[in-house]
Amino acid sequence: MHARRRIRTGFTLIEVMVALVVLSVMALMGWRGIEAMLRTREIAQANLETTARLQTVLAQWEQDLQQLEEGRDSGVDALSFDGATLRITRHRPEGLQLVAWGVREGSLYRWESRIARTRGELQTAWAQSQQALVLDERRLKALEGVQGWQVYFFRGNSWSNAQSADDVEKDSSQPPAAGAGKGSSTGSGTGSTTGQNSGTGAGTGTGSGNQGSNAGADKDKNPNAPTRKKLPTGVRMQLQFQDGQGYGGPLLRQIMLGPQS
Repeated sequence: MHARRRIRTGFTLIEVMVALVVLSVMALMGWRGIEAMLRTREIAQANLETTARLQTVLAQWEQDLQQLEEGRDSGVDALSFDGATLRITRHRPEGLQLVAWGVREGSLYRWESRIARTRGELQTAWAQSQQALVLDERRLKALEGVQGWQVYFFRGNSWSNAQSADDVEKDSSQPPAAGAGKGSSTGSGTGSTTGQNSGTGAGTGTGSGNQGSNAGADKDKNPNAPTRKKLPTGVRMQLQFQDGQGYGGPLLRQIMLGPQS
């Protein structure tokens, strides 16, 4: 009688190794999926923060322009751009304040002066604004990753570079120049009588006088009247960003100020 052969059950070494490889691949794929989800979340969060920051900066820029002081003779330009710095003289309840925007070292900075209550204080702030964007501790880094920027003004139904020639207008608040006029008159007469007595007489006379003339009746045509810059009816800002900042191209933002008197 032959011995019954024992049947062995189980996995071979090759089968175990194959199973381990499959499990490893599945675990790796799962980890990569989780990592991709986390990375996507981080990028989305960063983009959200960048967008929120950009919206805050643009809102502040528009607010500065909406508070533009245009009616008071402050001794400085209400709005000026020299190619590097945009200066805005804005109205505050306590007085006037100078705000400067500029790109320095790859970032967009904003600086505001202390409240100025006199023309001298405002002129001093104007002179300090160029260095204030670099050295003053009150400067605020508004936006990073900015390569450059340009500002345009809307005049005469078209946009033009803010550094082009400014429109000027006569300041009608100044008194007109006084003019002078001269007049002269001459007269002569002769007379004679015949009779017991005869005589002749002659006389001449000249006269001149000065009178004031209103040479400045038309104030707008007075050549001696001082001029001032005419504010634009719109301002446009163009920002160029550095590579890798998440922007597809330059950013354009504009605001209309309305007609100026």
